[in-house]
Amino acid sequence: MKPVIATSLKIAAAQVGVRESNDNSGPKVREYQAATTLGGTHWPWCAALIAWDFRETEKALKVEIPWSYSASCDVLLADGKARGIVHTTPQVGDVMLVRAKKSARNGGGYSTTDMIHTGIVESVGPGGSFGTIEGNTNNDGGREGIGVMRHTRNVNDGRYYFIRWADALPDAKAPEPYTASIEVHVGSGGSVRALPSKTENNTVLVAARFWGEALGKSVGWDNGNGVVTFDGEEVPLQPRLFDGVAYFPLRALTDLSGGTVMVDAAARTARAVITK
Repeated sequence: MKPVIATSLKIAAAQVGVRESNDNSGPKVREYQAATTLGGTHWPWCAALIAWDFRETEKALKVEIPWSYSASCDVLLADGKARGIVHTTPQVGDVMLVRAKKSARNGGGYSTTDMIHTGIVESVGPGGSFGTIEGNTNNDGGREGIGVMRHTRNVNDGRYYFIRWADALPDAKAPEPYTASIEVHVGSGGSVRALPSKTENNTVLVAARFWGEALGKSVGWDNGNGVVTFDGEEVPLQPRLFDGVAYFPLRALTDLSGGTVMVDAAARTARAVITK
């Protein structure tokens, strides 16, 4: 999953539970509406939630999302068609559009141009089912509702289009994780040891045991308190556990040891230099 999709979904999920305070308005709803090109308030705001979500995603990641920021679902469809990113099956992160039902006199079925509601696809399940986060909806999944809610829909209904907006973004790969090491100097001698590491939000985390052993410390785990100990003393940092292995931020451990961190962003390496 692209980071921009994951961020968009995280931001949208945090809005579940928001409710109108009156007819298509309210403090949070007005924030959503202000993110569109329409302005004002007291108008259907399902597309406004999408616009607000994408603007918040842009700010969080410092990226530009190619989106019309219209409050009209019809405009969203037209823009998506112009970009060649409209599909009939969902993927996680897609913007869902609900097609208006055509009258029997007009041939029945669902319109290819008249869109009546929108939301973000949060999950895709078996048998055509998919989960959404939708604004301006109600408990029955209808439009012109009361708040932001999760719904489960089924693509086999034949009434949906999906805008794969992330396909319009430049093909930016997630940055490579850093590799970490520790360089320990004792007297005139020194040694370098690689450290098992993980990179999260550009923060380098290293395995506590390998760090402690590189410094000649006895490493322990206090299961009752959930803390790591070096030579029987608690490490004053909150460990992160991955598959039962405790990790700490490299820079925080280095600061505790009075050392310095040498970072080569281009080579994606981080080395702690410690003098004992």
